[in-house]
Amino acid sequence: MKTLKFSLMFLACTAAIPGMAQNASPQCGATNLDPARNVFTVIRPEAGAVNQQCFLTVYPKGAQPEQARQFPASYLVEGNYVIELSGGGGGGAGGALKDKGGGGGGAGAAPSRTLQYLTPGVYKLTLGTGGDGGSANGGTTNSGNPTSLTNAKTGQLVYGFSGADMWTQESQAAKGAGHGGAATAGGSSGGDGGDSGPRSEEAAESGGASQTAGYAGKPGQSGNENGHSTETTTGSVVQANAGGGGGAGAGSGGAGESANSSSVAGVGDLGGGGGGGRGGLKTADHGGRGGHGYIRLTMAAPELQRAAPAAKTVVLTRVVQRYTLSSDTLFGFGQSKLKTGGNTRLDELVDKLKEVNIERITATGHSDRIGSEETNQKVSERRADSVKAYLVRAGTPSDRISAVGLGETRPATGPDDCLGRATPKVIACLQPDRRVEIEVVGTKITP
Repeated sequence: MKTLKFSLMFLACTAAIPGMAQNASPQCGATNLDPARNVFTVIRPEAGAVNQQCFLTVYPKGAQPEQARQFPASYLVEGNYVIELSGGGGGGAGGALKDKGGGGGGAGAAPSRTLQYLTPGVYKLTLGTGGDGGSANGGTTNSGNPTSLTNAKTGQLVYGFSGADMWTQESQAAKGAGHGGAATAGGSSGGDGGDSGPRSEEAAESGGASQTAGYAGKPGQSGNENGHSTETTTGSVVQANAGGGGGAGAGSGGAGESANSSSVAGVGDLGGGGGGGRGGLKTADHGGRGGHGYIRLTMAAPELQRAAPAAKTVVLTRVVQRYTLSSDTLFGFGQSKLKTGGNTRLDELVDKLKEVNIERITATGHSDRIGSEETNQKVSERRADSVKAYLVRAGTPSDRISAVGLGETRPATGPDDCLGRATPKVIACLQPDRRVEIEVVGTKITP
């Protein structure tokens, strides 16, 4: 097995490699700096983007490069830093027509902070976008997306959410029509939207406060209920109900839309949830977007500074790992849709993949000889595709995974095994042929 030896600076989960290229782009100071609040955050994201990524260079003490003088926001001197970050807030739900009421506010993301020594090297900032607000009358509402700081060379997490840089959008910000987004640990819940129907019922709620101490983000206020009903000859009829307020993050939650539509649903700020849209008898509006995630890096006070961690020799080992997964565990007989038990088995594989800096993965599907060659070929391909899709959803970059099917051409059983027609006994005997093989090629860092 081939190995490469080099020096790394270690502290907790930080691993920065000195001597890396100093021109990683885009540079965070140029593309993602909010100077008014001294944070790196998402700036003018493309539609549907789950994050923006940029790079910072940390240089050795006493060796300030010329670029650091020209672009100080993109170059930091090594040392202890207070790292503060948050993912994006959840989008507010859209209001619904008829008797479904106003949309709930999105959940606020949980901010956090730590003290870490940043050694010389290049670091990647993955800044999660806020979730899009739901469209009117039942449209999908998106969750906020995670944020992380990683070593650009090794991919090793420094702080934040593991796998944020390979994240795909999830749609879970609201639990259902009119309900606010549910809080995660340290986060905040969105307020429920107001009810709607033949008479006034529960009013819209404001968002919840952040459960993480030390952050001043304000919960989004519920929309104003004034003007939500009209007097008719048959009595009071509700025309519209207000949206719920977004939960607070490090920034404030968005306000819910008022019943009289004097304003639209508010947008969250720095991880705050978006406000809910109004809904009712004759109207329904979309919810507000959640606030984007951010990272703030602050040089620690002099009394918290110390010498850099001692260099430690480690081994970067190239690995080739192979796993064989029984198709009978992953799929029903002749099927390519994953079973519940198959998900569990693949989750175990995903945990193992976290230990490897992945270069490529190949998923190869195989079938037994029962059925036609054409059918077996298609089944093997679809099963390999299903495994690939699951790994991509779990955070593995799709461009590093290939899926192929070999049908019945490479059986694991011998030519004299399992003879006869397709009886239950023969089908059971051929079980080893029905499989998906996973080959993982990459590197591992070993202290």
